[in-house]
Amino acid sequence: ARWFFQQLVMVLDFCHHRGVINRDIRLEKTLVEKQTDGRLLLKLFDFGYSKSAVELAPKSLVGSVQYVAPEMLQSLSGNRYDGAKADLWSCGVMLYTMLVGGYPFCAAKPSAHDDPAAVAARVTSGQWAVPCGTHLSKPCVDLLTRLLMRDPAARISMR
Repeated sequence: ARWFFQQLVMVLDFCHHRGVINRDIRLEKTLVEKQTDGRLLLKLFDFGYSKSAVELAPKSLVGSVQYVAPEMLQSLSGNRYDGAKADLWSCGVMLYTMLVGGYPFCAAKPSAHDDPAAVAARVTSGQWAVPCGTHLSKPCVDLLTRLLMRDPAARISMR
């Protein structure tokens, strides 16, 4: 998970420095390619919902509810949000999912897991926890906490 996440952050940093925010980052939109020298390279694909960061801040809700940042859910009322911070939230969801084996804002019961409104309510509340019996290092939990910060102004950034 560490290698994958490091590669993901480098890809995202590359995009953001070129003025591109993705807004729909999720595990299903990544590929790992073996290079001729044997090294592995992570690739992010499907930029269909991407937006130029030099234009106005985005205000549309796009992406999968399991990965969407709380401020994107609030954009339904026309509020603009920081797309780069929303991308980092999605990275936090990806890291959590790789480490824990489930989404941070989905219920344990399969029936509740599929209810988008329930997932959206949990995302908006910003409450998540590492499941009992899952052992993560303190620095890892700290990183997740900083990535999954409900308030985008308090969320970690790459700058």
